[in-house]
Amino acid sequence: MQQQRSGMNGYYKLAILCTVTTLFIVFTYKLGIVNVQTLMPTTDNSAITNFITSMPLTTDTDTSQALIDTTADTADLRFNTVNTTITEEECNCDVDGSTAAKFIRYGENTPLFVPESLPPMEQDILDKVNTNKVDGTLLMTIAARSESDNDRYDVYNWIRLSEAAKEDKFLVFVLDEALYLHMVVSGYEDRAVLVPSQWYIHSLPSSSASSLVRLEKVKSWILQRMMYTDVNVLYLDVHALLLRQRTREYMQTLIDIRGDTKMIATVAIDKQQQQQQQQQQQHGNFLSTDVMLFKRNVKSLKRLIANVIQILNHRPHLTEQQAFNEALEQQDLHLKTGMLLLLDRLHFPTGEDYFEKNLSESNGVQPYIVQADPKIADDAQRDLLKKHNLWKVDEGSIDGVTRQVHDMLKRKYSNPEDKQITSTKNDS
Repeated sequence: MQQQRSGMNGYYKLAILCTVTTLFIVFTYKLGIVNVQTLMPTTDNSAITNFITSMPLTTDTDTSQALIDTTADTADLRFNTVNTTITEEECNCDVDGSTAAKFIRYGENTPLFVPESLPPMEQDILDKVNTNKVDGTLLMTIAARSESDNDRYDVYNWIRLSEAAKEDKFLVFVLDEALYLHMVVSGYEDRAVLVPSQWYIHSLPSSSASSLVRLEKVKSWILQRMMYTDVNVLYLDVHALLLRQRTREYMQTLIDIRGDTKMIATVAIDKQQQQQQQQQQQHGNFLSTDVMLFKRNVKSLKRLIANVIQILNHRPHLTEQQAFNEALEQQDLHLKTGMLLLLDRLHFPTGEDYFEKNLSESNGVQPYIVQADPKIADDAQRDLLKKHNLWKVDEGSIDGVTRQVHDMLKRKYSNPEDKQITSTKNDS
């Protein structure tokens, strides 16, 4: 009995000690002597260098440092507001707190319509998609029109370099019947798709518009169609040139490493250029839309592309790249948990990085993709590509096929009534 009484006294002492300790903490907190928040772990928002884990490994110390510099250089400004405290000015709640309104940090700026589904893809196009995908990923580009010889040269140069990099399965979506026939005659029928008029959300600019303007108009429509398929989409602009083998495999590995990653893209400007844009309150040129990989059938990407299309509809003066950047600014782009992964500028350099700054070669890096600048004059760009051994076009052969296609179309539309019917279908 005495032993049991001793055990009970021990319990009483423990209970009293806990009660006294709790009262002491509450009392000191009320007086402001102890701040409970100091007991909580702090968040480190400067983990930019962790982003380098998505890049190819190298044993060269200088190259590794260059990777950190070029990535952090472009990533730190874009993500420097992540996990910051929301001030009263940012919150639109009532001052007295009488309502239960909540501030939503990430979300579209305007009401957005996202299609649950799209009409089924045409069977012949779907067959080409399935034939040309590799391990669930489709390599594709979009060509606007073939009124200029240089437009055709660019397409075939992209094809030749892709084939040299052992990427011989791809699809070229074309908006122009002449270019489609050109590819058919050249033996690329299984790798060419003439975009159906049903895919056009609005009418295209007139044929007098430049190929770049027409491409800006329809590119997001085609990408939206592809996001509703069961394939990953690796989109390259015709001026984004493949230089290394297994590029598709490497990028696919990057998007599979982390479950949160839904999209991979490249950067378009460096830190200094971004600072200038922020000072001038300009936006829309941080992320490049020349190289993008999208994970298959993802709801967040469907919302993203729907927002891009809506932005372009409301403000047609914007470029497709500006609309993409504006839509992404409405998303959570945290480096570790966001859906977007950025590629480094050593292995995926811009034209300025590669041709002018010599960024890759000076660090002993062989890039996967080079983004040539389409705004450079055609002749100057061709000379630049030839100088760096990146021009693989047999211009005489292409010109011969061009004349053949011209004769085919001339015979096809020799009947004015047939031409009128075709024109009416296109307009509709």
